[in-house]
Amino acid sequence: MAAKKSVYQRIKDKDSLAFQDLRFLFLNCADLSGIDLSKADLHGARLNRANLSNTKMGASNLKGAVLVDSDLSGADLRDADLSGANLSGARLDKVKLANVNFEEARVAGAVFSKCVGLSRETKRFLASKGAVI
Repeated sequence: MAAKKSVYQRIKDKDSLAFQDLRFLFLNCADLSGIDLSKADLHGARLNRANLSNTKMGASNLKGAVLVDSDLSGADLRDADLSGANLSGARLDKVKLANVNFEEARVAGAVFSKCVGLSRETKRFLASKGAVI
């Protein structure tokens, strides 16, 4: 019987991490590009300077996650919970953001460009918190 892969090996192999419990993991500078993280629990995860481009993160729990200076370009974050997350300096280019919870999120210096699904109200809220829209 083959040994179960560690989370870090699964990331390296670009395996799906959908529905996984990844709470409070330290993944700073990790390359998670293109990985399926749909409905994953990333509560409190440390993802500073991580490459999250083109990830599928729909309905994921990112409460309190730290994503400072991370690249989320092309990611699908529809229905994700980013309440209390720190997105300072993050790059969000062409991200799907319908129904995302940004309550108490820190977004100063985060760049949201060509994002899909952001309401006018959410854009105003993010801009008032220092995001570049």
